Amino acid sequence: MKKTVNFLLLMLFLPTILFSQSKAQPVVQIQMRKILEYERPARLIEEDKKNSESFQFVSGLEIVTDVEYMRVFLFDDEVGRTPYENNRVQNGSLRIKLKKTGYEDLTLWVTVRENYRTTVTVSYIQSAESESLSVRNGNDDRSKQLFKIINPEDPGYYRQLYYMNPFDFLNHKLAVMAYEDSKEIMILNPDLSVAEGAQFSWDGLDGKDQPVLDGEYLLKLTSDDERNSFSVGIDREYSRRSSNYFSGFTGLALVPFARTLFQGDFQFGSTISLDKEEIGDSLYNLPFSFFIRTSPLKRWEAAFEAETAFVTEDNQPYLTLNSSQKVYIYGSYPFQVSLGMRGTYRSRINNLSDSVSSSFIKNPSGGSFYIPFQYRKQNWDFFVSPEIMFTLKSISDDVSQNENDILTVLRWGISYTPDLLFSVGISSALYLPSINGSKPVMQAGLEGTYYIKNTPMYLNIYSIMQKVNEGDRGRSMGLNLGFLL
Repeated sequence: MKKTVNFLLLMLFLPTILFSQSKAQPVVQIQMRKILEYERPARLIEEDKKNSESFQFVSGLEIVTDVEYMRVFLFDDEVGRTPYENNRVQNGSLRIKLKKTGYEDLTLWVTVRENYRTTVTVSYIQSAESESLSVRNGNDDRSKQLFKIINPEDPGYYRQLYYMNPFDFLNHKLAVMAYEDSKEIMILNPDLSVAEGAQFSWDGLDGKDQPVLDGEYLLKLTSDDERNSFSVGIDREYSRRSSNYFSGFTGLALVPFARTLFQGDFQFGSTISLDKEEIGDSLYNLPFSFFIRTSPLKRWEAAFEAETAFVTEDNQPYLTLNSSQKVYIYGSYPFQVSLGMRGTYRSRINNLSDSVSSSFIKNPSGGSFYIPFQYRKQNWDFFVSPEIMFTLKSISDDVSQNENDILTVLRWGISYTPDLLFSVGISSALYLPSINGSKPVMQAGLEGTYYIKNTPMYLNIYSIMQKVNEGDRGRSMGLNLGFLL
């Protein structure tokens, strides 16, 4: 009878117990201490005695909670229960998640460094008490705020915005990103409730699904007063855009983007295409290329491409080496200007000393200097790029192809990006008559690019048509597979 009464009482009060637990709010303290500053938590001293162990200071991570045996996850892997310590954990930023039935999951980021021991202490208190608490972590110095610069045009588009500060905040439920202290841009939901190193996730768009513009914004934490409003920089200078082997740079097939890569980033890929020329009998080339593109310094982009074709119009395999450099010099959203230079050498594989020209014009042997301009309006990009080209041999067969030549090329294009994973574009290049009197050449291109979600890969498909005066015609169709790292 007594057991029955106890069971009924338990069933009666169980919802109340669970409800009160769910109202408990975590208060987190994160400490990084050297050996002279370190003090062993009492709960871990108990574990040392239980296991007859003597603690020796080493770098590592330890987690102590006032709720016993909470499940501990490092990133997505369950690694144990509290009290938890790991003396072989990797240095760097770690995402920790704590779980236990009846308590809200807690996710936080911590840093582990050499010669420091990171201690995470979590206490659960009722919400009424938590509202009156202020978490202190040493000197109240707000001058060390550090935000990671983010790129809202990344095709992965899942953005993570970190804020790091010298003390902990309590109960971060959300934050508001605002422009010029007034216009609310978006509300961000954090991946954790409390602690230094909070991480807010967003998709790079504002409340109306439009990309956030360049500039400085304020991140206002709703759990604190306005003194805790920190600036965050939005930088669209770096945009992960596909590179096309016609231009050697990011952008459309026949005109490069004015924007450069962000310093330290890297892109590589390969292209296979079919080039066809209609001069009486159709002639075909089947070139394959591999390109590398990187930014060794901020505002400087370097590209290198190697192309080979074993199926050619004269049955002679050839090799093309192309190197391009571009420097971003002026402007911000929506107008930007760059300076670019290109050097190319094309020869037959069995006679590398003899430069040859191709009936389908694409980076002929020689060099060029160009100034790409870009203007952006919402989802539309407009490009113009005048170019001065010096060639080792004439680009057309109506003059002696053994003579050096100089000509002007006018490039322009338009692209439309309906979302962050797909874009289409048209572009054109007009080769004006050269100093030696070569005929004008017109090229027009159509292309589409798809960025594979949550991967660094993209696919670019394009078709280029070439027309020389009233006669010769040519066409190139290609598939470009690239990786953006």
